[in-house]
Amino acid sequence: MPWQSQILFLDSGTIVTTKGRFYDANQAYIAKRGDILNGAPILVLINNNSASAAEILAAALKDNKRALVVGLRSYGKGSVQSLIPIGNGTTALKLTTARYYTPAGTSIEGKGIEPDVYFTKQALSLLDKSAIITGEESIKTTGIEQLASHWPKALALVQSQ
Repeated sequence: MPWQSQILFLDSGTIVTTKGRFYDANQAYIAKRGDILNGAPILVLINNNSASAAEILAAALKDNKRALVVGLRSYGKGSVQSLIPIGNGTTALKLTTARYYTPAGTSIEGKGIEPDVYFTKQALSLLDKSAIITGEESIKTTGIEQLASHWPKALALVQSQ
């Protein structure tokens, strides 16, 4: 059963699905109209400490071609946990009941979200050094070219405001 949900940066598409052993754990969350940025370019920064909801957001925007994801592979916390009341209701058991899947159908658990463009602190440092030493604004690689395609759109949007 799909559930409509609002994510502030998508007008349509799957946000996340969950799959579990029980029927009610199998859900699809579909975006309804709500892109507050009206299609403005988005960069999502992630690293190995980005987990859970941050991974769901990054995957939803990446798989729906709404954002470019930059950084390092995320943590990989793709488990859905539920509190199950036990006894007289004053205690509960936390149990993993399902797994999160990206809109493309990939499990987040243990794998994380793969960035479109890998950037580390060392890479950024090298870019800074290169810009200072050679006067170049960027080092041309496939990832940086993708990143560069976002800048003119973002700059035009800011200048028009």
